[in-house]
Amino acid sequence: YALRIEQGMDDAAVTSALEAAIDHIEQAYGLPGVVPVSSASSHEDLFDDWPELRGSLKLGRAEVSAVEFVRYTNSAGVELTFADWALAAGQIWLPYGKIWPTATLRTKAAAIRVRYTAGWATAAAVPEAIKQAIRLLMHHYYYHRDASLSPELSAAVGRILANYRRY
Repeated sequence: YALRIEQGMDDAAVTSALEAAIDHIEQAYGLPGVVPVSSASSHEDLFDDWPELRGSLKLGRAEVSAVEFVRYTNSAGVELTFADWALAAGQIWLPYGKIWPTATLRTKAAAIRVRYTAGWATAAAVPEAIKQAIRLLMHHYYYHRDASLSPELSAAVGRILANYRRY
């Protein structure tokens, strides 16, 4: 698909279509962070409780490059750092032989904080499949400004993004 417009003729509509396409992918497919960000883009996710023994803390952004900390607040209100974890596929996992902290958490509401860096550093680093999904949606939103997504287009974008979906 290509947008057939002359340079500068409809910049506002193109920008709007691009923003709508990116927002759709980030929200509907659980791929926050598809827009390239600098390596200093820090995010923080909150969790209510530790996962089961073999479970993981699934971080909400795509392309996690580093974790600054995993902290939790115990029932006495003291914030502690948990260091016995491993990062893989955008998730915090337990290494073999380790267990999640057993201390009682402050409350079951946002007692665990994970701060991390995420997002692709450059547009060239964004996977081609995600770019193709953005182009398909952008084309649709540009030419069909008042229309909702057809089931066919929604299914096509879903198939393209299946390997990148975060939830």
